[in-house]
Amino acid sequence: MQYRRLGRSGLMVSGLTLGTMNFGGPTDDATAFKMIDMALDQGINILDCANVYRDGASEKVLGKALARDGKREKVLLTSKAFLPTGTAPNTSGNNRHNLINSCLASLKRLQCD
Repeated sequence: MQYRRLGRSGLMVSGLTLGTMNFGGPTDDATAFKMIDMALDQGINILDCANVYRDGASEKVLGKALARDGKREKVLLTSKAFLPTGTAPNTSGNNRHNLINSCLASLKRLQCD
């Protein structure tokens, strides 16, 4: 696996990222766990998610998968927070209120809070 610097952060990320949009939906937990294990075994160290994927179920599956055997320490997680998660006016966008609340909720679902 080839790795690259992530901006000026000093972090090295794999050239490939595993997307998790279908976890918690068409992809069942057992299959998602296998996919994550295969990705990690191949050197992928960055997993992409979003708070709106399957209404947060995707993050929950990812959190469960990474809680096994210390896998969480091997990866960087990304999650998005812009898209609406409710009907209230401040449940979407890049406003401070939405970003903080979305990040806290994502961290809880990912078992990283």
